[in-house]
Amino acid sequence: MESLDEKQPFSGADLVVLSEHVDYWNGDGWVDPYSSRVFSERQLRYADQFGLDSVYTPQVIVDGQRQSVGGNAAAIRNAVGAVARTEKIALTLSNAARDGNRIRLHLTSGDLINNHGAATVYIAVADNKVQSSVPAGENGGRLLTHVAVVRVLSPVGSVKPGSSFSQDLVVRMPSPLSADGIRLVAFLQDNKSHKILGATEEKL
Repeated sequence: MESLDEKQPFSGADLVVLSEHVDYWNGDGWVDPYSSRVFSERQLRYADQFGLDSVYTPQVIVDGQRQSVGGNAAAIRNAVGAVARTEKIALTLSNAARDGNRIRLHLTSGDLINNHGAATVYIAVADNKVQSSVPAGENGGRLLTHVAVVRVLSPVGSVKPGSSFSQDLVVRMPSPLSADGIRLVAFLQDNKSHKILGATEEKL
């Protein structure tokens, strides 16, 4: 994930990465401080979509349409190559600024074309880079580094076919903040197919 985020190794594709930490590994003397049931439930919906018998980690979901084991570089490369040819709907973040423990911004989208169904607009606030010291369990004694760790994931609106999105928004910031800063990511996801129709990000 760190390599994909920093090196952007695919020609013709700007990768917007997010790391969603599931909570079902919590136990054995350790709780992932960045985990959330929200992300576990989101992964379960993807498992249903892809016809998987169970969930697993690390898993990579590309564009809401392809999935692979997180360490399978060839599968990730093939997935990115396949979806990079799909035209995306433009999303634009503007006037993003911190206001106390909140972020104020304006988000606009291009028109949702009629061959898509209704879509949901999401805002994610993620730490650029964090570390966690694991005292016990499978990774006991290790210091783990994570990038683009989602701390807040909120649906902020919906878009119908033939229409667009334009709205001033306020989202809360995670606490405590990473010393390496945070990133704001907006994406548009088809409600039925779960396909990512467009995405954008800004580091604050």
